[in-house]
Amino acid sequence: MIDKKNVSSMIARTGNTKTTVLAGIVCFALGVVAGNAFMSHNANQEIIVERESHQKIIQEHSTLVSENNQLRSDLSDAEQTLTTTNEREQETAQSVTEYQDMSAKLQNENQKLSNDLKQLKKTLEKQEVAVQELTASNEALVERTEIQNEVLETSKVFFQDQLRLQQEVNELHTQRAKLISTLNSLVKECQIYLDGTSWEAKSDSCDRKKVASDRLKKIDESIDAKQAKIVKIDLTTEAIGLQKKSQ
Repeated sequence: MIDKKNVSSMIARTGNTKTTVLAGIVCFALGVVAGNAFMSHNANQEIIVERESHQKIIQEHSTLVSENNQLRSDLSDAEQTLTTTNEREQETAQSVTEYQDMSAKLQNENQKLSNDLKQLKKTLEKQEVAVQELTASNEALVERTEIQNEVLETSKVFFQDQLRLQQEVNELHTQRAKLISTLNSLVKECQIYLDGTSWEAKSDSCDRKKVASDRLKKIDESIDAKQAKIVKIDLTTEAIGLQKKSQ
């Protein structure tokens, strides 16, 4: 006949063993959950700081944060489930095999959450690369804008100089036309004076002819110089890709 005291002692030891195993399993599961929650929190904080610089990336990041919050919520539910399970274990004293099955299930769920968080981290890293590329693109755009502004300012100066030179050339042509008319008269008058065919010819007509001729030469030289500058401006503006606006 089996001794009732020995049976009671065996049952007591079995109960202690179950409690010890259960406590170990629960601690392990909680440790995994806490670790994953800590990783989730850090990942979320890092992406928030990185997204403040650009509105578009902030919107994309908001979606990722929402997914991360959902994962955290699922993790919290898992923790609550684990707590509830622990309470049920204490209340119902179920077998060690049942607790092992439940612990394995929770471990699988925790592993899935861990994998999801790793995937989320990779996604966030990609977003960080996208932010860097966008920043570089913005900097390049700013640089191009500055260059365009400089080119426009340069073109404005070129075209203003060209317009001024053209106006001066037009004025010189007007002066030249008047001077040629005067010079032609002085040439005739000087020739008449030299021939002595008329007493009306003035003695200084030849001197005035020379002055007019020298003045005409200077006007022609000035026109040529200004025309050369105009041509040079045309070549320069064409070389740097500028086009004169239609008048």
